[in-house]
Amino acid sequence: MSNENRRRVTEAEALGEADPGIVDQTPHNLRRKYEQNVGPVQYIPETRLDDIRLEAYYDTAYPNTHIEEQTLAAVDNAIAERVQRAAAANLDHAAKLLENEGAPKLSGPREKPNTLAKADAHLAELAAIRKALREGKVPTAELADRYERVREAMQNRDGHALVALSNKATSIKERVADPKASVSTTLSRMPLTMWRPLGIRHW
Repeated sequence: MSNENRRRVTEAEALGEADPGIVDQTPHNLRRKYEQNVGPVQYIPETRLDDIRLEAYYDTAYPNTHIEEQTLAAVDNAIAERVQRAAAANLDHAAKLLENEGAPKLSGPREKPNTLAKADAHLAELAAIRKALREGKVPTAELADRYERVREAMQNRDGHALVALSNKATSIKERVADPKASVSTTLSRMPLTMWRPLGIRHW
């Protein structure tokens, strides 16, 4: 596996960009595949930012109060900046999801229906089949074929896409609600070699 591909796999996992509706792309499986290619990996502790703050506040000696206050403020600001960047990215992901999938519509360069539009079309087809039967229409091969097409689509590609969309929306909702926890989770999915120091003392 090339370094570029390793980076892409790791970043997809860390940023939560893997499709949560597809089993092989869950963070756990992405991590397993990554380790199969590069060997055992040490990951960034989920509490890394909290640990730095605790060390700065309680376990570090400073030559004077002024330097202590400056250092603690710098640590707090650096951590807050990372959380704010994550919050902005999460809001951007949420906005794009709402724009592309928030309502049934045509999307894409060829005006293809999005996931919700496909689901609505299937529901409308089922309603039409049910209406025909309730009005006394004798079940025919044509009705059976229409029903079978809907059933197959919802049990396979379109149904899987709907589950994936639901999982993605839930994931983004949780990240938007708690950006600090989102950053901690992201860090815990990244190899220790990808840690970017705050640039303050040894942190």
